[in-house]
Formats: sequence, structure tokens, C-alpha cells
Amino acid sequence: MNSAEELPGGNGAYELQMKLRTTTVRLLRKKMFDKAIHVLEDGAQRLLDMKEEGSACDITEYLLDVYTQADVKMDDENRKRIISILSRTTSPTWRRKSIAAASKWAVKATGNSLGDPQLNVLLSKLLTQDNQWFEAEKHLIGAAGNDEEYASDLANMLLDWNAAYSKTLAESNDNQPPTDSVERVLSGTFALRGWIPLMLVEKPQSALAFIRAYVKSATERHPSLLLPVKPNPREYKSPSSVSKFTTAMYMTASPPLNFSQNAVALVCDIQSTKAPVSNEMKAAWQSLLRQFVQDGGLTGMESLVDLLSEVSSKYIDLHPARKQTDMLSSMVSKMMGVQSEPQGASANAQIKIKQLPRPAAPKFKAASDKESITSSTAPAVSEADQLVDEEMD
Repeated sequence: MNSAEELPGGNGAYELQMKLRTTTVRLLRKKMFDKAIHVLEDGAQRLLDMKEEGSACDITEYLLDVYTQADVKMDDENRKRIISILSRTTSPTWRRKSIAAASKWAVKATGNSLGDPQLNVLLSKLLTQDNQWFEAEKHLIGAAGNDEEYASDLANMLLDWNAAYSKTLAESNDNQPPTDSVERVLSGTFALRGWIPLMLVEKPQSALAFIRAYVKSATERHPSLLLPVKPNPREYKSPSSVSKFTTAMYMTASPPLNFSQNAVALVCDIQSTKAPVSNEMKAAWQSLLRQFVQDGGLTGMESLVDLLSEVSSKYIDLHPARKQTDMLSSMVSKMMGVQSEPQGASANAQIKIKQLPRPAAPKFKAASDKESITSSTAPAVSEADQLVDEEMD
């Protein structure tokens, strides 16, 4: 038996699906893993020929389960087998579980909690085709976390997501602000979605590669983001007189984008010394966060407090301060941290991707409704209106 076509019985989709499962069970009992994989792959392709995506994805998940049982290694052939099936599907609903199963196999096959970077990139492309940006983001964070070579893929995907999100957001606003203006305003917000998770999976060099690629592409898409100052970009100036770390810093009209560049540069500067974090570096970090708050960086984005607090703990040796009576003061002090002993973090804790929350879906409003539209993870459209007003002045 070399293919699904040789299986006895009826040829309907349900019959084929059941025959594939029954035959595979028999093959697995005999430890005939290669033959089981071949039969399942062929069967999934036949089910797709019959336009039976649900059954095909069910068999694909079984195929990936066999991969796991057989300790199938991660290589081009085994990646291609899965992608060749999933790329033929058109329903995000059906293939969602198959993508999850592929990710689970990748973690086991590589022994890496971030999975396989090449498979992550391929899966992210399938997800972005369906506008499943949030899911694609996780895969590309995993890819860039494994290899900084993929940081530019993450940067370009987030810029594309920003463009798609901004278009919908602009269309949902009564005043119909230019999409380009909304996209420019949100460029800094979407930058945060890339470098913070990369810092939290302990890949500062990937975060640096990401922010460099992101700013370069963002300013190419929106040249007016760059401030009319010279030189621009300019060289990073370290708070430490003995530092030799250098990188280019672009002066932009986006406070979150400027914050992101400075935050990543400061962390990488600290990492380059391979020495205890100096007081001057800690003071620079706290000053940077204080400025970010003053610029409204936390407005509508309170989820950043815990994430930036974790960055402070991991890299700046500043740990969450005691809770304050005032809510805002408590949030800021937690994010900035104080010098103290770490709170018992496990050295063996498995690295886990932590994404910023999913942006809220824009709500289309009637023309008479003047209430501004806000998002839990992105600035309100009213900020885009404000930008347009400033450009007109």
C-alpha cells in the first residue's frame, strides 16, 4: 500500500477519511511510520482535490501527530509536506488547528520553545493572507527570536498590519481622516509590538535588528515622519563615558518610535559591556520611561506597564516597586522599578512569547455620533484628526 488510492472501500470523503485513520492505526502498531506518513499526506491531498478542507485538515493534524510520535526531524522535506497541504486550504477556520499542531511539532522537533524559524515564516504568510495579523505576529516573533535574520520580516509584517488597520480605522471615523495620516500616527505603536516581545524572549540583538529595519521602512513609507533636522539620523550617545556601543538614531515626529529606538539602544548598550548595570544607565532608563509617560505613551495602553516592568527587571536590574496608593503612580513606579533583589524568578523558566494585546476592532459609527473611537492597544482616531489639523496649520 503506497497511497490513499489503494485503500479498499468507498471513495466518498467521509469513507476516505475513516479509511485513512483506520489504516494509519494498523501501520503505527507495526511501527511503519514512513508508510503511515505517506498514506496520510496522499490522503490529505486527495481530500483537498475533493474540496473537503475540513477532512483534509483533520488528516493533516493526524499526520502531525504521527510526526510527533515518530520523532520526525525538522528539515526541508518535512516542512514542505505540511506547507504543501496547508497552502491549498482557503478556510482560516479549518486550518487554524492544523497550524497549531504544526507549531507544537516544531517545538518538539527543534527542542526550542520558539519553534522553527523557517516554518514560522511560512505559517505567518498563510495567516497574513487571511488578515490574521495577531496570529502571524506570534510566529514571526518566534522566527526573529531564533534568528535576527528574520527581524525584517517581522518589521514588514507589522507595517503591513498597521496599513490595513489604519485604513479600517480611518474609514470608521466620522471625519474620514486621511489613511496615510492615521498610519503615520500609529507607526510608533506598532513598533512596540515588535521589540518588546523580542526583549522578553531575551533576544536584544534581534530587537535591535527589528527596530533598525522597522524605522528604515517606516520612514521610507512616510518620509514626513523624519524631523527636518541635521544630521538625521544621528549617532546614539551613551550615558556611559566608557561605552563603545554605536547605532543610528532617527529623529521622528512619533514619540513612541523615538522611545523604541532609545530603549532598544540603551538595553543593547548595557548588554555590550557585560558588566553590572551602572547607576548612570539605570537613571537614563528611568528618565526615558518618565519621558514616555509624559508624552502619553501609556494612554489607552496600560498593558505596557507589566511588559516594560519585566524589561526593567531583565536588563536594567530594576525590579517592581511597592504598590502606591495612587493608581497612576503605582503603574509608573512598577514600570520604572527600583533597585532591589529579584523576586525569585526561576532560572529554568521556559521562554514564552508575550504579545501586546490584540488591537480593538474599529467600530463603524453613524455620522451623528461624535464619540471618539478608542482602542485598548492603539491611540484613538482623534489623534489622527489632531495630526491632520496640525498639518493644515
